[in-house]
Parts: sequence; C-alpha cells; structure tokens
Amino acid sequence: MNKIITAFQFLTILPLKVKSFRQELLAESTIYFPLVGLTLGAGLAGLEYCLSPFLPIDITAIIQVAFLTLITRGLHIDGFADTFDGLGCVKSPKEKLKVMKDSHIGTMGAISVIFLVLLKYNSIAFIEQSTKIYALLVFPMASRWTMVLTILYSIQMKHIGLGSKFQKQIKEKHFILSSILPCLIVIYLFDIIGLTALIGIAIFTTMIYQFLLNSFGKITGDHFGFINEVIEALTLMIFLML
Repeated sequence: MNKIITAFQFLTILPLKVKSFRQELLAESTIYFPLVGLTLGAGLAGLEYCLSPFLPIDITAIIQVAFLTLITRGLHIDGFADTFDGLGCVKSPKEKLKVMKDSHIGTMGAISVIFLVLLKYNSIAFIEQSTKIYALLVFPMASRWTMVLTILYSIQMKHIGLGSKFQKQIKEKHFILSSILPCLIVIYLFDIIGLTALIGIAIFTTMIYQFLLNSFGKITGDHFGFINEVIEALTLMIFLML
C-alpha cells in the first residue's frame, strides 16, 4: 500500500502520507504511475459525466484541463515550460541547463504553455463523444507510463540529473510491471490496435528522450515533465483521428 501512496504523493497534491518511508519506495512506486494516471483519467471522466449535460462542451473541457493541472500541482507543465526555455537558448548544453534553472519563466516557456493548454482544451472538446470517456481515461495513464520508461533510460545510461531519488534503484522489472495495467486497458478497449498505438507511443517517447539528450547533454526532472505533457497531447490527438 505504501508504494501506491508514494506514487500518488509524488505525482499529485493529494494529502497522502506514507507511514514508514524507505528510499526504495520511490523506485517501487513507479510501478503504480500508470494507476495514478488512470485515477486522474477517472476524475476527468467523472467531470465529463457530471458537467456535460449542463454545460457547453468547451466550458467542460476548460474545467477538465484546469483540474488536471491543479491536481498535479502544475509540476509537469512547469517542466514543459522550463524545457522550452532551454531549447530557446542557442548556446551550449550547459547554458541551456542554466536557463532551465532560472526560476522566472521565459518567452519560449510562456508561449509553449499557452499553445499546450489550447491544444489540450481543443482536443478534449472536439474528440468524438462516443470515444471521449475512453480518451479521458487513457491519455493521463499513457503519459505516466512513459515517465517510467524515461526514468529507466536515464538511470541505465547515467544521464539523470534528478539527484539520487531514483538513482540505481529502478530496474527493468519496475517498467515491465508498470506496463501491465496500460496494456490490459488498451487491449480491453481497443484490441490489438490499442496495443499497437501504445507501442508507437513508447517509440515516440524514445525519440523525444534522444532529442532532449542531444540538446541538453543529460536528462533532468524537468524533462520528465516535458515528456509527460507531450505524450498527453499526442495521445489526445490520436483519439482525435479515430
């Protein structure tokens, strides 16, 4: 139970506390990152069910985007903005990382967040009603699953700049176990097509990871947030094409 609580504590603002904390819990909690995502998706689906009969689609979509941002402390969006600020710097990787550490948001970061929020809002608003509940359940789950993949990459390749929180603790078994829930969900909802899309998302995540590594020289916690936000937007766009 402590592993699940740690996962929710790490990824959300929910006031949960672990009774007996161990450093190993951080790595073990990654198994439940997709469960956290699915729970967030259930919250979004609940808002859709409760609000859509009474409010216009676009107002409901705004509330859903706000809910997801607030319940995650805006942590991933902050990493998304910092990463774009770094990418906007045309100097060395060391200078890019220095720009990312600035506590003030830059022009690139601000513009990127505006476009990200607009993209999420429009995607949620215009997804076909017949598949919207599925989309709301799946996209936060898929993005948290890819976070486990990128953390594993970073640890194995020693490119992590997140400190010692996950250092030398997360293993392949954690990623494999974290994959069970998303695989079962997408197969149940979409058969083999869903599994194929999930594999495609993992491949795209690997490409983003390599791009960030080439640009910054190492992967930091902000980059995990960046990847989470990109995969959320990508997954929503996949549903738009259905």
